[in-house]
Amino acid sequence: MKKLRCDILQIMKIFTRSEIAHIFLGVFLFTLPFILPRFSIAFDVNTILTVVSILFTILVGSFIASATNNYFVMQNLIASSNACLISFYGFAQIIAPSRAAAISESIDRYMIATLDYDLLYFAGATQNELDAIISLVDKITPDPGCSEALMQSIHGVKTELLHTQQGMMTASKIVVGPRHWFILIALAILIGILTLTFREGHLLSTVIVAVLMTALYQVLKLLHEIDTNLFLAQRLAFQNPQPVFTAIGRLPYFPQYAIDRKNVATLPTTYRVGKHNSGSNKITIYVVGEKHKQRKSREA
Repeated sequence: MKKLRCDILQIMKIFTRSEIAHIFLGVFLFTLPFILPRFSIAFDVNTILTVVSILFTILVGSFIASATNNYFVMQNLIASSNACLISFYGFAQIIAPSRAAAISESIDRYMIATLDYDLLYFAGATQNELDAIISLVDKITPDPGCSEALMQSIHGVKTELLHTQQGMMTASKIVVGPRHWFILIALAILIGILTLTFREGHLLSTVIVAVLMTALYQVLKLLHEIDTNLFLAQRLAFQNPQPVFTAIGRLPYFPQYAIDRKNVATLPTTYRVGKHNSGSNKITIYVVGEKHKQRKSREA
């Protein structure tokens, strides 16, 4: 059952990210009232349509409210996590400058790893990289004359980061499952069929029905994008981690697939690109924008 659920969600994600599929389905739904012949139903359509529409509105409204809450929570947690990582490096430069380079490298590896996973799952998938950062922070020995308050502050940031990480693993869970989608899609189809009976043979009524059917699809699409954090991912567009890279003294980084799919809105003058090596768990990272490309590999 769990595998079936994952397969359904994966299919829905692929379909949602396909702009061609969106355009095709939207055009199909809009033209459907013009293509289908007129028909009528013997029983009272108005009563049934009212009941179904109210039920659909209540379900969609509650799901959108829950998914939107997760969206804002996830956005705040990501910002808090980035701030903690930047603070780690800043404190390390003051407390133990000899450790700053190692912490910068560890943070860099963590941020690169987060870009290899979907926003729904990166918190759990990058636990090893996060543990490496925490381990380095725990090993920091303050230089002579360093204030004890600074050590307390850096450990306070560590606690906040761990709390944020646990929050992301909880808040990133989807709200609408396959059973819910089955109910919503069934109600939307029923509303569409009942709405088709209101065509009266002239152009205006057909256009209104066509707009309503297209709007039903767009509402379901919006719910799916918010629920799976696709809306958040599109808004961030791989730009969210870049201030962390800059703060720790590293060049901006983008996965090769993000550039190939044009998910990056604006590329800086000089940046790093990571490409997965086929058949291995290594990533080749090279610099773009310099005269000579510098390459290195690391374990994923």
